[in-house]
Amino acid sequence: MKKFLVLMVMTAFSVIGFGQTINNTPISSLNAEYIEIVGTAKVLKPMEVLIHVDYGQISRISEIKNGWVLDQNGQPLSFNGIMGAVNFFNQYGYVLVETFLVTESSGLVYHYIMKKEN
Repeated sequence: MKKFLVLMVMTAFSVIGFGQTINNTPISSLNAEYIEIVGTAKVLKPMEVLIHVDYGQISRISEIKNGWVLDQNGQPLSFNGIMGAVNFFNQYGYVLVETFLVTESSGLVYHYIMKKEN
C-alpha cells in the first residue's frame, strides 16, 4: 500500500510539473543561474499568491506579463503561499539565496532570489 501511495504522489508531481512556462520558455529549459520570484497576495485570499519571475527577460514594467508562470493552458498559476512557489522552483534545481519584503500601497510584495544548483 505504501508503494502505491508513493507512486501516486510521484505521478502527481510529474503531472503538476508538466507544461509550466515563463515567457513561452519551459521552466526546465530556463538558461538562468539566478531568478527573482516576486509574489503578491490576493486581496480576498491572503494565503494565495500570484508570482512573476524575473530572470532577465523583463526590461520594462509593461513587460511584467512576460514573467508570469503559466500552466499548460496558458493561465497564470497561483500558489498556496510564497513557500509554495519556492518549493515549486526547488523541483527545478533552484535554491533560496535571499529574501526581502516590500510594503506597497497595494499590500505586501515578496521578493525571493533563487540560484540554480549545478
